[in-house]
This record gives sequence, C-alpha cells and structure tokens, in this order.
Amino acid sequence: MLGKLIKHEWKAVWKFLTIVNAFMVCLTIIGVLGITIMGNRISFDNSPWPAILLMLYIMLYVFGMMAVTYATLIYLGVHFYKSMYSSEGYLTHTLPATPLQLISSKLIVAVSWSWICGIIMIASIFVLCFCANAAAGYPITFADFSHLFRSLFTAMNTSDISILGLIILYGVIFLLGTISGITVVYAAVSLGQLFNKHRILSAVGIYFGFIMACQIIGTILGSILSFTATSISFNGYRSSIMTTAANGQLVVYLYSGFMFFWTVLLLTGSLLITYFVTKKKLNLE
Repeated sequence: MLGKLIKHEWKAVWKFLTIVNAFMVCLTIIGVLGITIMGNRISFDNSPWPAILLMLYIMLYVFGMMAVTYATLIYLGVHFYKSMYSSEGYLTHTLPATPLQLISSKLIVAVSWSWICGIIMIASIFVLCFCANAAAGYPITFADFSHLFRSLFTAMNTSDISILGLIILYGVIFLLGTISGITVVYAAVSLGQLFNKHRILSAVGIYFGFIMACQIIGTILGSILSFTATSISFNGYRSSIMTTAANGQLVVYLYSGFMFFWTVLLLTGSLLITYFVTKKKLNLE
C-alpha cells in the first residue's frame, strides 16, 4: 500500500515542482549565455552596462534561489494540509492505510523533491562558477579540485580530525536535516488544523514561532558549547588555554555532536506531533 501511496503522491505534486525547478534551470542557462556573450568585457570595457547587467543578474539569481526554496516548501505544506485536513482529507482517510503510511508516503515524496531542488541549485552554482572562470581566462580543472581536497585533508589531519567520520556524520546530518525541515512544516500544519478558524494563518504562526524558538535555543546551546570547549579538562587538569589543534578538534566534535542530536530531536518531535494529531485529533473541514 505504501508504494501505491507514494506513486499517487508523486503524480499529485510533480507538475508544479517541475515547473519551479525548471525556473532555476532557465536562470542558469541565461547566466551561461550572458557570460559566454560578454566574456571578459566586464573587466576591460569602459561601458558600465556589462557590470550593471551582471549585478542585476546576481540579484535575480539570489532572489530566484530563495523563491524556488520557499515555493517548494510552501507548496508541500499547503498540499499536505489540503490532502490531509481539508475536504480532500475525507477521501484520504477512507483509504485502507494507516496514518503512518499516509505521512510516510508524503514525507518520502517531499524529501525526494527537496533533494532534487538542492542538487539542481548546487549544479547551477558549479556551472556558473566554471563558466565565469573560463571566460576570465582561468578555467577550473580537475587538478584544481584535487589540490583543494588535498589541502583540506592535510589541514584536518593536522588537527587529528577523522575526515571519513566527519564526512559521514555531516552527510547524515544533512539528510536528517532535510527530513526534519519537512516534518516541522507538517507538525505546524497539523497543529494549525486543530483551530476552528484561520487554520492556515495559525499554522504559519506556529511554524515561525517554532523556528524562532529553535534558533534561540540553538544559539544558547552553541554558546555554552563554545565556552565549554575553552575550559574543558584534559588529563585531569582544567585549562582555559589550549593548543590551537586541540581546541579546534574539540569544537568540531562538540558542534558536530550537538548538530546531530538537535536534528534528531527536531525530526523525532515533529514527526510524533504529526502522527499523534493525525491519529487522535483530526478536525477535518
């Protein structure tokens, strides 16, 4: 049943999200064509127009990235509300599926599209940077990437930091962070539908209130970790002056552990709220 739900969910959202991501692809193509046509005239032409056009494009590009990100998130949240808690919810909840299956199918599709959006943005930035460097006469080669990674690995090895461990840890944090970002939206929408009036507005207020609370708590805990990193005990002696390598290593490990714990906490809490409301507190329109 879960496979059928995922298939139906994908069909329900793919058209709009494809158009949104196609906008980002179009912006990238425009940038590549502009860089190719103008070449390095920005540096040598006395006319101010190339520089003006470049600044306008950068502004449009940044706005486009923000628009695509928020449009995707808002659309997924609105679709979740309509299909679960509005009049469409009556049909959704008559399906032979458990609340966990319904939530899981929507979450899997939403996270998949979030990753697709992120991959397109990263690829777009790389393509534009490559074209810009090539037009300026400094094309990026494989040797440049190899030198960058070797320098990074050397610096991390000097600090006795596990490169593979950090890559795996931050990869897991990124994946869980994407999922928790969606589940937080689902939790806010689920709590918002408990109100009899202004459900969408209530969900938006709950979401931003929750985000602000998380930022405040994260800032406080981050400050505590930074202070702890400068005064932790080593070999039974308490020292506020540590070597640069040891201090950097400690900060990295503490911050990484905190990020992992915080992400798992957000994911678990928001998912439990969504599940509990869907199973026990349905208030369909």
